[in-house]
Amino acid sequence: KVVNVLRTDLSDALANKEIANIVTAIGAGVGPAFDLKKCRVGRVILLTDADVDGQHIASLLTTFFVEHMRPLVEDGRLFLVDSPLFQASVPNSHTRYYAHTLDDLKLRAGKTFGKCDISRLKGHGEANPEAVAEYAMRPGSRKLISVTVDAASKAKLHAIMADDVTARKKLLGF
Repeated sequence: KVVNVLRTDLSDALANKEIANIVTAIGAGVGPAFDLKKCRVGRVILLTDADVDGQHIASLLTTFFVEHMRPLVEDGRLFLVDSPLFQASVPNSHTRYYAHTLDDLKLRAGKTFGKCDISRLKGHGEANPEAVAEYAMRPGSRKLISVTVDAASKAKLHAIMADDVTARKKLLGF
């Protein structure tokens, strides 16, 4: 699992296998040594499950990029796949609809909804490869969320991910 970089120093973060693999794949260094010109990728697209665990992993990864590869984020190269929770498949067809809620799924499928096989997507690893390609890989059918950072969003990220419980509770309205 990816470490929370706000609760550890950079050397410990780099000892994390997942973080080290990301740094190596991007090839532009990390922290103050990060050089956008050396970046081996045009975009970084994070694909995590749509459930709470997947959202936590997306938060951890986003925190890493904002804290230690910020020029990549500021250059508009970090994206999240808007992963669906539900799928409606029309039997004997390649037609599928995806959504976060069953109500939204009904709207997307329209009149065909009553004929569809409905399933909750447990995770990308258990999903049909063609379905993952459709909702996560194909530029024409996937939905990407561009990650941006400004002072206010960075402060919220710190409130959620750092050790200060009081700031987190305040942000979440407790």
